[in-house]
Amino acid sequence: MRHPRLAPALGALALALTLGACGGTADPAAETSAGYAALGRGDAEGALDHFVDALEVLGPDDPGYARARMGAIEAKARLVPSAAAESLLDWAATRPEQVAAADHHKVGALLAGLDAFDPAIDVLSRGLERFPEDAKIDAALEAMHEAAASRGDERILARLGGLGYANAR
Repeated sequence: MRHPRLAPALGALALALTLGACGGTADPAAETSAGYAALGRGDAEGALDHFVDALEVLGPDDPGYARARMGAIEAKARLVPSAAAESLLDWAATRPEQVAAADHHKVGALLAGLDAFDPAIDVLSRGLERFPEDAKIDAALEAMHEAAASRGDERILARLGGLGYANAR
């Protein structure tokens, strides 16, 4: 004997269990906010998880995409600096309209502040190619030159020298 009200209830339960098993549908705005909160607490791994969850739902043309993508890059910078640089540069290559000079500066300065000078130079130099008149990118490269000079880091000085950042600029 079938119970007419039982079938729809079981169907709804099966759907709920299926969605729960595959992660459900994340609220990308809430995931992005949770990611930035985790970054604020110093939990880069947790932050990256939240940003990835948001990006799985968002498409590149969605309004919250850029904020979630930048958050993921900031989290990666704290975990694997070269991956953060690669992510920003890939994004700038595929969606240049979404990546501004300020993004290059923000990520480059963050990487430099984490003593990840090589990926910082990659990000800032590419930013300078795209935005040659940007004073903040130029200033960040100058500051990196000064930091490398004070440390006596000849390899970084040589890389910056190749970009025109030498003792007398």
